[in-house]
Amino acid sequence: MSAKLVRLESEAYKVTPKLNDTPFGGGDSDKVGNIVSQITDIKIDIQALSLKRDMALNMLSREIFEENCIYMRLKLHYSWAKIAALVGSSVEGIKKMCYRYSW
Repeated sequence: MSAKLVRLESEAYKVTPKLNDTPFGGGDSDKVGNIVSQITDIKIDIQALSLKRDMALNMLSREIFEENCIYMRLKLHYSWAKIAALVGSSVEGIKKMCYRYSW
């Protein structure tokens, strides 16, 4: 979604009015209006997804080992190596355990 947002913003900024003698020439305001509307919709979608993600992460238990590792990875942005060092396990072992865990 972020790539689409960047593409739409660049399109909105590069649109310039065409100056000529014909009335209603160009129709650039419609293009810009449509792009701005799409940008707004995508930003709203991103905010909703971020909120949904944060709610799901906050529901993870810190008491369950696997959920705690997932929380450290996704919410605190710890590397697999850092998590493995904190819990005293191998990187591959932590990754497998988290990938297999159903939450």
